[in-house]
Amino acid sequence: MFVNQLNNALSIDTLRNKIPSAFAEDASAKVSNRYQYLPSYPLIEYMMANGFKAFDAYQSRSRTAEGREHVKHLVRFVNTDIKVGGSKVGDTFASSTFTNSHDGTSSFTFQDSVWRQACGNGLMVVSSLEDILRIRHYVSALEKLKEQLPAVLARFDKNSKIVEDFSIIKLNEEEQNAFAAMAIDLRWQPENSEGVIISTAPIHAEKLLVTRRTEDNEIKDTLWGSLNIIQENIMQGGQRGISSGNTRLTVRPVKSVDTDLRVNKALWSIADGIRMAKAS
Repeated sequence: MFVNQLNNALSIDTLRNKIPSAFAEDASAKVSNRYQYLPSYPLIEYMMANGFKAFDAYQSRSRTAEGREHVKHLVRFVNTDIKVGGSKVGDTFASSTFTNSHDGTSSFTFQDSVWRQACGNGLMVVSSLEDILRIRHYVSALEKLKEQLPAVLARFDKNSKIVEDFSIIKLNEEEQNAFAAMAIDLRWQPENSEGVIISTAPIHAEKLLVTRRTEDNEIKDTLWGSLNIIQENIMQGGQRGISSGNTRLTVRPVKSVDTDLRVNKALWSIADGIRMAKAS
């Protein structure tokens, strides 16, 4: 059944419960006196007041209560008034992925994204590595965002064209498997033991090509379809696999902010490399 995720935007109160670190009233006691505390929530409120809705949010785990108040947090904003790509990509919209922390480990970051409306799932793939707005903790973050947001919006035309290209590029079975194999190494980075590369992945690459909904069967032989199917399987997990200790396990979803961004950036980069190779 198709679930309309466009009606499931998160309110400020919901965000306050999901990512309390974004609403911290001060910086972590661990940071130096040179660190200037700049809270996340004014930037979140500004994005929401300017056409962006929050559809996903979580924060890194911490073993201490003090840590939970200041850890890195992530919000995926979607502007449902800006569609990306043509009719072949379905309901796909302009998006920006926001991260920050209040413990000195990261600056404010807005990463250009695209968000695909799917069955019960809002998928995100990160766009060009150059399309990142970083705001350090020694400037007026809100004023900088107000200054730069128009430029961020202007970049979505470029992203829209790339997504449209993805949707018309066909991949054969060998190319799909190669894409999935690269994705496996991204998620579970191989170990190098005395010059021998050993995979740490609990599953084989072909499990990343299993579609989760019937409508994806129609696009699975395209670059856009492969990217979305692989991305969802990596990020959502749920596959049965075998650990390095030869025990059965179920692959967990990605819940690390750093892993989330690293894998998504790399997946987009692989797909864009394929796009450019096909065009040459």
